[in-house]
Order: sequence, then C-alpha cells, then structure tokens
Amino acid sequence: KHSFECDVYSFAVTLWEMITRHKPTLDLNQEGQPHPYNVFRAIGKGARMPTIIGIPKFLWELVTKCWAQQPVDRLSFAEI
Repeated sequence: KHSFECDVYSFAVTLWEMITRHKPTLDLNQEGQPHPYNVFRAIGKGARMPTIIGIPKFLWELVTKCWAQQPVDRLSFAEI
C-alpha cells in the first residue's frame, strides 16, 4: 500500500544510492539481479543496505531514520 512513509523509505534508499554510487543489493538471484520478492522479504525482516563509512554522522542518522523498520518511526518530509 502506498503511503508517505513508503515515500520516505524510498527517499532513504535513493539517498544511500547517491552517496555510495551503488545500487542496493539485497538477496540477489543467480543472475546477480535483485528479485522483487526476495528484496521485499529481506526488508520485512529488517535488512538494510550496509553502513556508509566516512560520511557525516547527521547524514547517516537521516538515512537510518528514514528507513526505520516501523513506518510510524520514520521522519516526515516536513522533518527532513
């Protein structure tokens, strides 16, 4: 179901991609491509992309608050 909390999660993933210049790689299939079901399942179990080393603490905190496990714990775009 689409919600603002989903948009905030997507923002966090996009921010992670921009900082690392990599695509997210949760549960790749045999061809090295993310399978939507595996990614969905991994995220549901709390999997997140690796920590980004060497960035300011406030930026990493922004990313982690935006992809919090529980949607109600995520920042709003007004807070961002």
